[in-house]
Amino acid sequence: MHAQLRFDIQKIIDRPLIKLISKRNSSKLRGQKILTQRYVGCVDHLSSQHISGWIFNQDNIDEEIIIEIVYNNIVIGKLLANLEREDVEKIYGKKNCGFSTYLSGMNFFFNYKDYQFRVRGSNFFFGYPSMPREKLASELNWRKHGVISVLSNSTSFSKKVAIIAMFSNDETLSKSQIFCVNSYRALGYTVVAVMATDRNPTLVHVSLAQYADYIILRNNFGWDFSSWAAALDLFSENIQGVDEIILTNDSIIGPSPSLAADITRMQAKNLDFWGITDCWQHSYHIQSYFMYFNKSSHSNIIRFFDNYKPSGDKEYAIQNGEIYLSQYMIKSNLRHGVLCPYEIASKFAIEYFCKEFGATSKFPEFISSKDSPFPVALSNLEYRNMFFADAITAIRNRTPLNPTHHFWYVLMSDMKTPFLKKELVGKNPVGVPDLYNIDNILLMDEYSQFSILLRDYLMRDAKSLAIWMSRQTGDFE
Repeated sequence: MHAQLRFDIQKIIDRPLIKLISKRNSSKLRGQKILTQRYVGCVDHLSSQHISGWIFNQDNIDEEIIIEIVYNNIVIGKLLANLEREDVEKIYGKKNCGFSTYLSGMNFFFNYKDYQFRVRGSNFFFGYPSMPREKLASELNWRKHGVISVLSNSTSFSKKVAIIAMFSNDETLSKSQIFCVNSYRALGYTVVAVMATDRNPTLVHVSLAQYADYIILRNNFGWDFSSWAAALDLFSENIQGVDEIILTNDSIIGPSPSLAADITRMQAKNLDFWGITDCWQHSYHIQSYFMYFNKSSHSNIIRFFDNYKPSGDKEYAIQNGEIYLSQYMIKSNLRHGVLCPYEIASKFAIEYFCKEFGATSKFPEFISSKDSPFPVALSNLEYRNMFFADAITAIRNRTPLNPTHHFWYVLMSDMKTPFLKKELVGKNPVGVPDLYNIDNILLMDEYSQFSILLRDYLMRDAKSLAIWMSRQTGDFE
């Protein structure tokens, strides 16, 4: 075995290794993206049989670039980066910048960490899938989390990190996704965006590189908790030195400008972990669309996600992810809390429901359609009054409700929560009857940008838009 290994290495060094591929390279943009002052490049794929990627000079887009393949500080091959890459052209405007080759003689010793790629005549190196002087992840971990590729716009983490779980099957980012990333970066957070997909939308992945510091593209499996687990695992060494970790997702519109002050206010309470809202449905938990962890809780959160087993079942993710995470952290004697406690929100809600009860001027009466889940015999006014009465009874009987839906109005008008759930507006699963009041909310200064984000979300989701429009005309669904 050792004799064969030495023979193969010597064979690669002594004879030409590279076989240039003249046909069009149709590889997707995958791998590690490195940005410098001059070059933009990416190694899409590196295995014992094949290498592919793309690179060009930002300052001189017509420069003919030759890539040197370096093994143990020895140049073992060269590649001309001139293959067509339409995917790169759509983002950067440069088409003939790809390189691709098949390899031989590497099966017995291949390790991607031993290889570097250098632009000939420069000191610009880029590897796969490593960041400079930092271990990113083993191939085993990539497979474990369904990771397709990782892009980087940075070489280091700040003391504050926001990991955002996202989903898209489109080739463009939504305005709310861009707004979310930009908001956290403006607050000084290193942003790790984890994009789950069913269709491998390469363009939206690369587009994220314009906004996020690090981007992980992964197969859509296991819900948000699997995306967070992937980021915490792949960047485990980087996470060790940070002071704050935020886990959030793109199920919400926001944050509003108040989030900076909200974080400062909650930090003053010296809590180990906290969220925006809490809920008692199933069991007490902090709702997982936004969770903040300070340094003293990092070992616990890492341990939890190390042991988390992903599942495609949503109920499993709720029970073993959202609910169990809160229970685990609480049982670990960590100090916890929320910005908008259920008990306070429910008191505001009772006052609001009583005020709205029977307010006939708010919404015209109508008879529900046959496709509506609401009884045909009930008019809009009757249904609304019944909903408010049932909600008041539930609060007084301590029957748990979902605050982000049942208490949405008081959370925003009275408690100034920095987020609005997309599902509430797009699908309204519990049938809250007072979304007509959302116009009043969007007129508030702190939510002035939500209108544009909400409109973009509805326009991108035909079903949600149809439901929303039907409600505006008085036809509940």
